[in-house]
Amino acid sequence: MKRTSIILTTLFLATLDASRVANASPSVSSGSDGRLAYTHDKQGNQIPDFSRCGYMGGGVAIPVVPVARELSPQAGQADDTARIQAAIDALSSVKPNEHGLRGTLLLKRGLYRVAGTLKVAASGVVIRGEGQTANDTILLAACRT
Repeated sequence: MKRTSIILTTLFLATLDASRVANASPSVSSGSDGRLAYTHDKQGNQIPDFSRCGYMGGGVAIPVVPVARELSPQAGQADDTARIQAAIDALSSVKPNEHGLRGTLLLKRGLYRVAGTLKVAASGVVIRGEGQTANDTILLAACRT
């Protein structure tokens, strides 16, 4: 994660005007412990530290959680909010395993219209789709009519 932070910070600093960087105090420096140290500018702004983002604070492999439920998209213009929420609620009621995981809800390829709010009220529930292209799983925020 330290390398990711350095790369992100380097990319951010590279986008700043060179003359401003030369005349400004450094916003990011190497701390005495070897980690990046972030300081505020005159206006109180600070570069965000994303080094601890991600699963378990980053630096930990994401576990493979078995699929416990699957949903396929509906044909037509129907709202999928209630169907997806029901599947989430069903998984939320499952007793977690020794790692605190309840299972994965797999949304099969296709378009899902969501006109409401989806709420995951229990930890250990994973929601994932199939792929990341226009022909894979798409959640579309839909207006209620």
